[in-house]
Amino acid sequence: SVTEYNIAFRYFNLLNVIFNLILIPFWSAFTSAQAKADSDWIKKAIKNLLVIFAGLFALGLTMLIGTFWAYDLWLNGLVKIPFSLSAVMMISVILTMWNYLFVYYLSGIDRINLYTKLVMLSGALNIPVSIILVQLFGTVGVISATCISLLPQAIALPIQSYKLLRS
Repeated sequence: SVTEYNIAFRYFNLLNVIFNLILIPFWSAFTSAQAKADSDWIKKAIKNLLVIFAGLFALGLTMLIGTFWAYDLWLNGLVKIPFSLSAVMMISVILTMWNYLFVYYLSGIDRINLYTKLVMLSGALNIPVSIILVQLFGTVGVISATCISLLPQAIALPIQSYKLLRS
């Protein structure tokens, strides 16, 4: 199971790496724009990042559809990764990217209080849910628990960001 998990993680984490390479300069750019009270630039930047996110989401779906072919090409058929593991791994990576989009903005403008609380909640939630779901679904359950623990951030961070952008 560790091998299957590791392969699926590395395959889909490519999306996360690409998105983070794009996001890195935005943290300080958001800080600079906030200091200049340039909310128009911030709004435009977030819209552009949402477009990039949507493109990477579409790429993730394409990668998911082509998992059997990609894994076979990559591993020459030596390891079989269940589609359910790939699907849940893709969801986990997409949720992580979604959260990072708003974390970079909120961190750049020094609004990390809610995020800090949500990370602690996610950590506390992830362990017991992982224990329960691993017994029911194996490795897929562990990644599903991670997805569940990321959901509060995926909902609250965009709401907080949009509230701040409106004010």
